[in-house]
Amino acid sequence: VVELSPEQGLIRIEPDKVRADQAARFLDGQVEVRRIGTSTRLTRSPLDEDSPAAARGPDGAIHVAYVAYQRGTPIDTEAVLTGDFSTLVTTGHGDQLFLATLNGPRWSEPVAVTAGGLDVQRPTVAVGPNGHSWVTWSQNVDDRWNLYQRRLPAGRDAESDIKSLTDNEGADVSV
Repeated sequence: VVELSPEQGLIRIEPDKVRADQAARFLDGQVEVRRIGTSTRLTRSPLDEDSPAAARGPDGAIHVAYVAYQRGTPIDTEAVLTGDFSTLVTTGHGDQLFLATLNGPRWSEPVAVTAGGLDVQRPTVAVGPNGHSWVTWSQNVDDRWNLYQRRLPAGRDAESDIKSLTDNEGADVSV
């Protein structure tokens, strides 16, 4: 049993009773839980992609935010064995956040939520009643982890500026 306690009231979900063909609704339809397949390939890029987060929009479309990692320069083992350690410092690497939407049988092309070359983790996504996606994530800037957010209109590239949600001394990594 999974229990959630938003301000609107207690939600008690029994996963074995959630069906794939019919959504379970809670809090007068404000929350919808549906069983979905366990794996679907979303991308075909050479990047390392992980940490997906999904939300269903009011039109039934599924919005997925994820992290894509670009690998940097490789380590030259032969050079290291001769005492040249310059390749141990990787360059050209980093994370980028993307958002893709499944509307019907097809996935949209991924939309860049952030620039590349960042240090990000744990994205989440929420979809408002107008179909706009809100992507929130933790990002390391100047050795400080804080939370950031961006709104993306339905079916379009990022429209809003990236907004900093926290600016604390500690590490804000949980969204």
